[in-house]
Amino acid sequence: MFLKIMQDWAGWLLMIFSFGIVLMWKHVRSDRKLVLAIWFCILLHHVVAFLNAYVGVVVGADMDAATFHQVGKTLAVLPEPVWLFGIGNGLVTYTNSLGLLYRTFGASLIFGGELSVLAFTMSCVVLVKLVDLLDLRRFRVGIILLFGLLPSAVIFRSVTLRESWQALFFLLSIYWAIRLQKRPGVLIVSFLLMSVLCLSVLHNSLSKYATFLIVISVYWVIFSRKKGIRWERHVRFLFAGLLVACVIISSQKMGWFMTLG
Repeated sequence: MFLKIMQDWAGWLLMIFSFGIVLMWKHVRSDRKLVLAIWFCILLHHVVAFLNAYVGVVVGADMDAATFHQVGKTLAVLPEPVWLFGIGNGLVTYTNSLGLLYRTFGASLIFGGELSVLAFTMSCVVLVKLVDLLDLRRFRVGIILLFGLLPSAVIFRSVTLRESWQALFFLLSIYWAIRLQKRPGVLIVSFLLMSVLCLSVLHNSLSKYATFLIVISVYWVIFSRKKGIRWERHVRFLFAGLLVACVIISSQKMGWFMTLG
């Protein structure tokens, strides 16, 4: 087992690096409780990734996750890099990306799981920025713990599934949509479009949702400018409520999938 761990060096480096990411942003590292909360969530995700790689298959990692990992390994060992094509197919996009990373850093299950943990870590940072943008700073430790400690979140965001990356780009899309409403600009529009594009290529249904997200974001900017500042508070609480609702709905959906077994 020790030899296998040494061969999986990329996954272990990524595990160490994920803790350091949290300290790269001043607005995060300035709050000690927030840093500890994020680290605690990350630690649990690392435990699941470790167990799945070296002990046994965890719940939720035996079907799609195992298939994605196997396809990524197959693509990684081909004589020449091969990019499978599937228009609007998020599964193909994810497995292709996994295959390219496996080819570069080695095809190991711990590395695949740590890629998902990396996406989760960045999601926590984006979520903190989003919470600050909504003037909900006093609740951000609780929100992070709710976001990161749901059993379904700990499991499905620690294995080779697309959920971690979908959550990351969804939060980024919402963040830039709100930034656009507060301070319109070409650069912010570009970041919004890139986030929505990355979100759309990860799942067929999300590609359809992305179109409505862009339209609603643009309409919201125009609408808020016409109505003035009096709508700002209402819109802020609306998005805060939508954020909480998304977390609750996601947890219920993941719980439903877990009961299928």
